[in-house]
Amino acid sequence: MTNFILLLNLFAQTAVGSQTEIRVDDSAKKILQDYAQSVADHAAQACLLSLDVYAKQGSETMNEHASFAFASQMPNKLKLELLEGRGVTLVSNGQESVSYIPRLGQYRQGPAPASLQQLLLGDQFISTFSGGATAFIWMLTDIQSSSTFLADITWMVDMGLEEIDGQSFHRVYFQKRDVDMNAWFEPNTLQLRRLMPDLSKMVQAQPGTEIRMTFEFQDWKSSVADSDFEYTPPKDAKKVAQFSINQGGAAPPASHGLIGKSAPAFSLKNLEGKSVSLADHKNKDVVVIDFWATWCGPCRMTMPLIAELAQTYKDKNVHVYALNLRENKAKVESFLKQKGLDLNVILDETGSVGKDYVADAIPQTVVIGQDGRVQSVHIGVDPNLKAKLEADIDTLLTGKNLVD
Repeated sequence: MTNFILLLNLFAQTAVGSQTEIRVDDSAKKILQDYAQSVADHAAQACLLSLDVYAKQGSETMNEHASFAFASQMPNKLKLELLEGRGVTLVSNGQESVSYIPRLGQYRQGPAPASLQQLLLGDQFISTFSGGATAFIWMLTDIQSSSTFLADITWMVDMGLEEIDGQSFHRVYFQKRDVDMNAWFEPNTLQLRRLMPDLSKMVQAQPGTEIRMTFEFQDWKSSVADSDFEYTPPKDAKKVAQFSINQGGAAPPASHGLIGKSAPAFSLKNLEGKSVSLADHKNKDVVVIDFWATWCGPCRMTMPLIAELAQTYKDKNVHVYALNLRENKAKVESFLKQKGLDLNVILDETGSVGKDYVADAIPQTVVIGQDGRVQSVHIGVDPNLKAKLEADIDTLLTGKNLVD
């Protein structure tokens, strides 16, 4: 569903605004403090983790469920194994790590990073294809001490006892890293039972949109075995040095099935009200289309690179378009002025072109050759994005193709 997958990934990468005042209930602070200290004191833990996502935008709805086997042991042992649904598998035995993305049909192996933070947040592909789940898991399980955990929490409100499946749990509302969350803790063990991020601030630019995200943690264990950190990728998965939608041999995910095919035609208005048609560039120009929105934190990080790319190729047969999804002209113009960005923006106010290009995760940058075919697709934040796009474009300008 257009935009929803990347929207869930924003929480690790962008602030959503702060409260105008700070409220701290002593009882809520003690619950969070004791929870954090309990996690810090137990170097090893394991549970079953499930993630449910409900999203609605207009007449479109999405319901997704995923479940995982989770285990961790400080400083760098981890198992996040996808058991059901859509997501990623990430495993480290402390010496070697394996990451597997089913939608790409690819896995990576290599030395284990030194910390859980590096494991869970160090790879943009893992972050993107996990829908942001890895950021929350890191936030609530990689805890060095109660003081460090509480350092970036502002609001802490004790909401009282509530029942889940017939059992009472402490519910605490708190704001950490500018993300509003409700969490339910078992009163005696203080183990985390449920986490629900408040997504309302993230979608305020999309009137009528609903997004609900619920993590459930069950069957906690306070000890783990070496076998808990073992994992063998599926036999049909392709081993790669780096995750890529362009890796040969593995079937591409549905969202990237356009590679090598004719780019979907479109005709959209730019900010000056002039019509921009893809057909006008056929057999003449290389076209780069960057799908973005003002609410998308990763897009904000990528857009300066796209602006630089446009300047680099402004005197060549290359046209770079920043295709905005589902927002109006006034909002886009205000954003560009605020950020000081000079971009050739085209407006996809209905999201129809985004659907045609299956832009489930943004930023998504599509490179179209002079023959009108999709030559490459780049997803997410990548500090090397500009260099990769330049390499793609330079190859195409010589008359060669990136795909057969």
